[in-house]
Amino acid sequence: MDRKRRLNIMLWSAVTVAVCAAVALQVDWGAFFAAAGQIALPHVLLALAFLAAGKFVYAAKWKAVCPAFGYWTLFAAVLGSAPLFLLPAGGFFSDAFRIAMLRHRGGEYAAASVLIDRLTMPLSIICVWLPLMALSGDAGYSAGVYVLFALLVLALVLCVCAFLNERARNRALAFSARHANRPLGRKIDGWLKRLSAAVDAMHIGPVQVLLSVFFGLLGDVATAGAYFALGTMLGIWLPPVKWVFLYALPLIATTAIPTVGGLGVRDGAVIAFLAAYGVSSGVALTLSLFYTGAVSVCALICWLVHLLLRNRVI
Repeated sequence: MDRKRRLNIMLWSAVTVAVCAAVALQVDWGAFFAAAGQIALPHVLLALAFLAAGKFVYAAKWKAVCPAFGYWTLFAAVLGSAPLFLLPAGGFFSDAFRIAMLRHRGGEYAAASVLIDRLTMPLSIICVWLPLMALSGDAGYSAGVYVLFALLVLALVLCVCAFLNERARNRALAFSARHANRPLGRKIDGWLKRLSAAVDAMHIGPVQVLLSVFFGLLGDVATAGAYFALGTMLGIWLPPVKWVFLYALPLIATTAIPTVGGLGVRDGAVIAFLAAYGVSSGVALTLSLFYTGAVSVCALICWLVHLLLRNRVI
């Protein structure tokens, strides 16, 4: 192991420990141990079922922008990548694994499909967050905020659809090339060129991208069901849309601050969110840790199923 890799591991570990320590200082440990004794197997199995359903839907999401590969081939690759999400920057390692699994059957095509699939994921998350935020009627948000968020979603969708049009894409590339002499311009130009190359390789249109976003929404809602199953076990009752919020907020937080398995960051986000609904920090931490445990068990099961499917469908 080289020095740079060791330093990265040490840094991630130090950040994880620091964040976990900060969260631990805020927890009502009496409530935590009381809630931890309420574990019920049916609720845990239901949570695992929701997480498994999410894997089926996420494979369909990828299939929408990767028509050249069979569904079960993509499904096996999705299952195999599941354990990698437990690592810091797990999305990167997961994408690399998916490309590696399909490389022998068309590396460029596989890489392009993963890139498009990854680029549509933020749209899915934003489209879950924003419309449901507007429907939730939370106090403290004005109608103008909802309209702004809705316009942002619309703008993102239109930009993606426009970029899939060759004429519009060429104009965007020409514009970015004229501003590539600046640091930010170079990054944007490089990103647009990679995206353009992926689109050319995929031969897909707006319908396929929007279908991918739609399946992403379904996958996010299915995964949020795991929080619902475990939360109701602990006596936490929220309106349906709030469970989606509870899923999306830690997901965004762990993306912004990567730690090992999302530990600390996910827990802090869950505690902060549920505090607004009168849930004690101890109960919220119990829910977060149960969810992390369910995700870990699901990842192990996914890997075992991947080993069974790999030689048959990949």
